[in-house]
Amino acid sequence: MSISALAKLLGRDDKNVHGDVAALTEWMAIEKDEHGLIYAPFSDIAVDVHLPQRRVA
Repeated sequence: MSISALAKLLGRDDKNVHGDVAALTEWMAIEKDEHGLIYAPFSDIAVDVHLPQRRVA
C-alpha cells in the first residue's frame, strides 16, 4: 500500500508515517515493491527486548 493509504488507515499524519516507514525499511522490517508500495514480507514479527537489571535498594 502507499504511505498515504497507510496513514489514512492508521489515522496518522502522512509525514509521521513516512518517517516510520523510512526507519522500518532501514531495519528491514518492511520493504517496497517495484512500484514503490510498502509491504511487510513477514507474517509475524517478534521483538526481543532486554531491559537493564535494576538494583534492589
